[in-house]
Amino acid sequence: MKNILFTMLLFLSSLSFAQEGFHLGVEVSPSWMLNTHRNTTTGLRSSESGYGFNAGVPIKYFFNEYMGIESGVSFEYMAFDVRVNNALQFSNRFGSVNFPLTILYQVSGNWYTHAGAGFKYQFMNKSWSGFSVDIGPSVNKIQPYVALGVSTLIERDKGLFELGAMARYHFINLWAAGSPQGAAGTSKVVSFDLMLKFFLFNS
Repeated sequence: MKNILFTMLLFLSSLSFAQEGFHLGVEVSPSWMLNTHRNTTTGLRSSESGYGFNAGVPIKYFFNEYMGIESGVSFEYMAFDVRVNNALQFSNRFGSVNFPLTILYQVSGNWYTHAGAGFKYQFMNKSWSGFSVDIGPSVNKIQPYVALGVSTLIERDKGLFELGAMARYHFINLWAAGSPQGAAGTSKVVSFDLMLKFFLFNS
């Protein structure tokens, strides 16, 4: 099994193609989230896991074979559920417009590192516990983040398929300072994205 995986990675790394210029694509990338908490009074730390996805339009521009930039716009959804005996009891759900900007650098063959930043505007903020409640006034709607990841590009007849992983750290408190949640402590989201993108057009 290890030999098969090694052979596949070696094959992907050996691929080469002319990729300079713009590449416009589509993205549907699932995410696993970790909402980290720190209580202001006690200093105790805790966390809760969540899930989500990004769906949108990424744009790549390669300056040459070795370096490029990527941006675009996407809709991001994230949810943090509390379940008891597999029954949903409570959930915080957020929808936002995501604006990333990363630098790509070739490390080997068609493998690239991603490093950069971005921000989200959270326009949909709901709490659910049998019925939906708007928690928009309690949320910091602008959420900047830093990002680091790695991906590979695979040429197809109609474009490029990208497969990779990205970690993002949101360094602003999720909750507004004047809210009960914000007064209790800080909550900062770490997301781990499985990047699934297909670039339809290139020139």
